[in-house]
Amino acid sequence: MLLGNIIESFNNNLIAEGRYRMILDGLQVTLLITVCAAWNAPHAAEDTRRQCGVE
Repeated sequence: MLLGNIIESFNNNLIAEGRYRMILDGLQVTLLITVCAAWNAPHAAEDTRRQCGVE
């Protein structure tokens, strides 16, 4: 009975109401931010060292 309630709740919340789309959109934004941050990290570290006078 408990498993049936969990499955029904999952179906109602994610599938029927389309909330999985919001989750996927959020993951897409998170991935984009992560890629941009990783790409920019070496440049940001170099700029910080330069501003602090560390060579």
